[in-house]
Amino acid sequence: MAEWITIEPMPGVPEACALRCWWAPPVAEPRGGVLVLPEVFGLNSWVRNVSGRLAEQGYAALAVPLMARTAPDLELGYSPAELAIGRAHKDQVGADQLLGNLQTAATWLQQRLPGRPGLGCLGFCFGGHAALLAAPESGGATGCGWGPARLLRPPGSADSPR
Repeated sequence: MAEWITIEPMPGVPEACALRCWWAPPVAEPRGGVLVLPEVFGLNSWVRNVSGRLAEQGYAALAVPLMARTAPDLELGYSPAELAIGRAHKDQVGADQLLGNLQTAATWLQQRLPGRPGLGCLGFCFGGHAALLAAPESGGATGCGWGPARLLRPPGSADSPR
């Protein structure tokens, strides 16, 4: 049964903060674990649904809020106004904070996997960017980004996507 959980920051990770995550455990012995990283819209119903579908396939899925410090309960729709809200929060996320929170989430998830099967990181747009950044930092997780935003061009560059 999927549910909201709170993961406290790991000791020794100064940039991490408490994380309100969506936890979707598999119904049987897990095939592995997946950190699900959202777009700028937060842990909305679509991200929770992705986590549930991964759990149905036997993966322990943990959806992690990427803007936990400024918007721990962020859950937006897809209107232009909501996109602007999500982007404003995203622009306040530093790399150290992001990596600290993802390290905390990865450690929490690995501790719940019997026999320590593989761990993956699946992200969408801004979450795709985070997945590819975090994979080497999260205990050997494999990263997969769907439409990772701003990986090739730095924010503010003349040809940066809006």
